[in-house]
Amino acid sequence: MAGRHEALVREHIKAYQIAQSLVNDNNQSEEVKQIATQFASFFLESMIAASLGTRLSFDSEYIPPNEYEQPPSVQIR
Repeated sequence: MAGRHEALVREHIKAYQIAQSLVNDNNQSEEVKQIATQFASFFLESMIAASLGTRLSFDSEYIPPNEYEQPPSVQIR
């Protein structure tokens, strides 16, 4: 079990670092920076909560796979 948690922490750290790099990248739009800031905040809070053994301040929005609906496709220019 510890191996899975360690892998999850490593991925959270990596995702947090990517989000922070987007926030600090002057070539990114303000919209991208705002979204990246939110992701960085979520990743940071979840890492801190996991290390302290506390609950997150936001509710998870887990949807069981059998209830999940595919979102509309997004066209990339």
